[in-house]
Amino acid sequence: MKDSAKQIINYWYSLECLQPKEVPKYKAISKKYIKELLFTTENDRTTIYQQSVIKPYWKRTNSRVSTYVVPLPNDPYNYAIIDEIKYFKDEKVYVLDDEHAVLLSVVKGTEVLEAFIDKLEIEYPEKPYLGNVYSASFVVDAEGYYKEGSLQIAPFIWVIYQMMSQPDVEFKDIKLDGWHEIVKSIEDSFNLPEEKVSLDNASRVINTYLREHILEPMGITMFRAGDIYGYCGFQAEEIQLVKAETMPINDLKSSFFLDDLQLVLQHIDTLKDKDKVLSYINSLNQDIEHYDLLKDTDQMRKWYNPKVLPYGRWPSKFNLSFMQQIAVNIAKENPKDIFSVNGPPGTGKTTLLKDIIASNIVERAAKFCESNHVNDIFKKVVGRDETFFYYDIPSDIAVYGMLVLSSNNKAVENITLELPNISSVEEGTNGSTLFNPDSSEQQVDLSCFAEDKKYQFVKSNEVYFTFLADRLAESNEQWGLISARLGKKSNINTFMPVLDVLSSDMFSIMGIPSVQDAFESAKKQFQAQYNLVKTLFDYVTVYEDNIKLIQELNLKTNQLQEDVLSINEQLSKYDTLDDDLLKLIEHKNSIETKLIEYNNQRSIFDKLWNATNWSILKAMSNPALLSAIEENTTELQNVKQQLDALHQLFNERDSIIKTKDSLLADIKALDGTVQEAEKTQQEILGTLKSSGKDTIYCFDDIASKVISSDTDRAEAHTAFLYVCNYLNECRERLLYDALQLQKAVVMSDAFRKNMQLLRQYWGSLSDRKKIQKNFDLDIIFPALLNSLMIAVPVISSTFAAVERFLINCKTESSLGTIIIDEAGQASPHMLVGALFRAQKAIVVGDPKQIEPVQTVQDLFVERIGGEGIGEYRNKELSVQSLADAQNPFAGIIKNLDGSESWVGCPLVIHRRCKDPMFTVSNELSYGGFMINRTMNPKEPIDPCKESCWITYDASNIGSSTSKDRYIQLQGQIAFELIQKLRARNTKFKDIFIITPFTSVAYGFKKYIKSISDDIVNWTKEDNKKDWLNDNIGTVHTFQGKEAKVVIYMLGCQSDGSANGAIKWVNANNVNVAFTRAKEYVYVIGDAPKWAELNKNLAFAQRYLPIYTLEDI
Repeated sequence: MKDSAKQIINYWYSLECLQPKEVPKYKAISKKYIKELLFTTENDRTTIYQQSVIKPYWKRTNSRVSTYVVPLPNDPYNYAIIDEIKYFKDEKVYVLDDEHAVLLSVVKGTEVLEAFIDKLEIEYPEKPYLGNVYSASFVVDAEGYYKEGSLQIAPFIWVIYQMMSQPDVEFKDIKLDGWHEIVKSIEDSFNLPEEKVSLDNASRVINTYLREHILEPMGITMFRAGDIYGYCGFQAEEIQLVKAETMPINDLKSSFFLDDLQLVLQHIDTLKDKDKVLSYINSLNQDIEHYDLLKDTDQMRKWYNPKVLPYGRWPSKFNLSFMQQIAVNIAKENPKDIFSVNGPPGTGKTTLLKDIIASNIVERAAKFCESNHVNDIFKKVVGRDETFFYYDIPSDIAVYGMLVLSSNNKAVENITLELPNISSVEEGTNGSTLFNPDSSEQQVDLSCFAEDKKYQFVKSNEVYFTFLADRLAESNEQWGLISARLGKKSNINTFMPVLDVLSSDMFSIMGIPSVQDAFESAKKQFQAQYNLVKTLFDYVTVYEDNIKLIQELNLKTNQLQEDVLSINEQLSKYDTLDDDLLKLIEHKNSIETKLIEYNNQRSIFDKLWNATNWSILKAMSNPALLSAIEENTTELQNVKQQLDALHQLFNERDSIIKTKDSLLADIKALDGTVQEAEKTQQEILGTLKSSGKDTIYCFDDIASKVISSDTDRAEAHTAFLYVCNYLNECRERLLYDALQLQKAVVMSDAFRKNMQLLRQYWGSLSDRKKIQKNFDLDIIFPALLNSLMIAVPVISSTFAAVERFLINCKTESSLGTIIIDEAGQASPHMLVGALFRAQKAIVVGDPKQIEPVQTVQDLFVERIGGEGIGEYRNKELSVQSLADAQNPFAGIIKNLDGSESWVGCPLVIHRRCKDPMFTVSNELSYGGFMINRTMNPKEPIDPCKESCWITYDASNIGSSTSKDRYIQLQGQIAFELIQKLRARNTKFKDIFIITPFTSVAYGFKKYIKSISDDIVNWTKEDNKKDWLNDNIGTVHTFQGKEAKVVIYMLGCQSDGSANGAIKWVNANNVNVAFTRAKEYVYVIGDAPKWAELNKNLAFAQRYLPIYTLEDI
């Protein structure tokens, strides 16, 4: 597994290298700012392009710092460029950064690609295009002298150079760090550190080397010598802060992930064979056993029972759907350390994540309770000077901290802005307002912030650091400090005022004189509530066990009763036994009487025999009497035999009667046990305060329905099991109590110390260096970040920012849980570094929505990595794809072409779209497995027409030789449709204009802007600027959003020039566009053309009537 993982990582690394960082154009400067931004030195020798206007009195730090660019002369020169820069500084009265980045050897990217194609004799149908790229970079100090070890060769140039140098070899042995040999060779010629090398000499030497040893052998010409970049401003500290926000200018990696891939590659041999990182990377090469959670009732039962339900619950008046709860339960246990959930549109991915977050907070609070003193939760670590110290967090506590990552900026914003908002907790079970600050009796003292205008929105009602959540959001609509956006430096800067408070003594603010007393009190309350919830779940377990017991007992009783009926049938055979006995006895008695009489008569003859001679007796003998005696004697013997037989039957009957009596006794005992169990059930229901509709349902109540017909299946998937309102209220209260306990921990000395250090770490460079004197940053930073996630359980970042955000977090499993949102949009390699750092991962997304954007040149994909890469070359692969492939808890999706796909733990209940949007999505992308439970809107719009396709006569529309797919007529139709909708009280904010193509979005925005405001009739409520920016765009920009109406503007000429573009629009694009619409969708496009060339839109046409604008 490790060797194959290395090969895959190298493949991803090479692909990332082949996505170059293009040379930006010198900024086009308007005449208005040309004096401030375009600077020419003496004798017009050098032009310096300042990139933005800066003023010392402007408030924002970014507005007081700018970058500048100095083109290197292409021809030989005999002056020092650094002197030209100093002249610029003095004339402008600026402060400059203490170093400058020098980027060298500009080449034409297209020329590089063409040289590669020619060298390898590749047949490539389209001429490739790529902008200009730098070939190398280095850094000089403030005096303009080369900094040893700063030289970099551009990864793009280096990788292609190697590929062209070994055209007959599989490109699986690319030396990704091989440029170090070149760096050493060049620096050796500099005779460092004995001699100082100026910027100008270093540039000439390096450019000459690159041209002779790399570029010319590749058949490439150096286009320009290069550029010098630097920062200017008014304070050195501000320059350092702004500089820290971005990738170093001299870093020629276009990818944020190369360092992370290299980090994992260096540690891969130390990983265990079943490590989550190896499992993830190798997922497409593994054949694992899948459990179909949509059909396997044994697995359903295993993952949906009282023993696996989380004790904590996010406050809500709604329960999770069946598959949502199964997903939460599996995520809680996380048996493989990485678990994936497949969430089609409108199936409640964020709702699911809320319950996972609630569970983590509660479980972490239970861990806090294992400590007697609040500071004992942490472990003190002393620094090198044995004076400074910080506190480490045990891994079994750190695991519950959550870092949310996404490649979709909006997804990151959505979840971290939604969680702290009052709307997310406004109404809990039975209308509970426990988490609403307006209902809270807790108050904080905000007098110390009286002079801070940023606290003007803040309320004093307290739930969980409510005032800090309000301060962070700059609104009074928050309930608690449950999440925060971090990652990039600007977000960290926004968070710093909150960190300032967290690192201070908050006793007076919170009104808590003793943290230890507060901890013990909160701990006592939490433990009592925890034990209550545990007991209630134990009752539910007993309740389900009793149901099974009662069912088993009733089954036994029924069986016994059947046995009694069978015995009764047997006893019916003995109904005449008593009469038969009486008759037989009477008959016996009669015979015996006759025999007595006969024997009496015979005794007379015997007397005569003795007194008389034979002749007289013979004369007097009676043969008939002797015969009668003989016959009756024989009959008596028969009767006695019959009596014996009857007595045997009596014994048999008595035995059967005893058996019956025993069965009846057993039935009575079972009935008694059932009655006791039923009494216990009623007592349990009484304890759970469950009655009527609010009763306890168990899995067996839905087991037969969950895989049956649509109606029954829908009922089963919307059922909630093992809970009732009272239990849910207790679970919500437990989350509240966990947060109060967490609050006490945040007030501790140990926590405050760590926040002070984190504030230093994120502060100035000098502050960070102070920490570095005593601690290894790679060791201390994870501890500080894990501490922060005690106060703020959920922090978020984009994938683009996370590598730099976690630059000092390089240890395996040093962080807690990472949650990947919209994982279907992220390329597989994006997760590798974060997954290495985390203990657990939960991946949530949908591969049937927008796939990753893959910009790497297609002609490289098949030529690197070797044969073992196989399926990993597929450009549609995502983080979701790989996570699903290694997840045994899955479900099957049927594709439109009849094929099947395994996806991780699929969510089923859809609650966003009416038809036809739901049906198009469900049948096109999900094989019909979703169930629509969308509620009717509270304020439905009044449409001018039901959802439909609006077509037009395309014969008069001209062709286009460019890639502009905008059609003016479609824009006009869209505008007319918008106006018709608005005339029926549909608001602008409720309308999205979505298109597959950037040029169409741009063209429609331009068209709307060209229309007079009076004609459009904009209002203040419409907010023209925001609507144009936020409500018009490509499908990619709308994933995760929703509106009442979607106008899906397809664009594209009908003359054949756009046929390729029409065919390009895939099912994922259509799926996302349709499912943004909650009530109505209107498709605008040439209906016959799209039906002819695009099977996905042809499929959509089955469910949409086709009209022209005149019909609307």
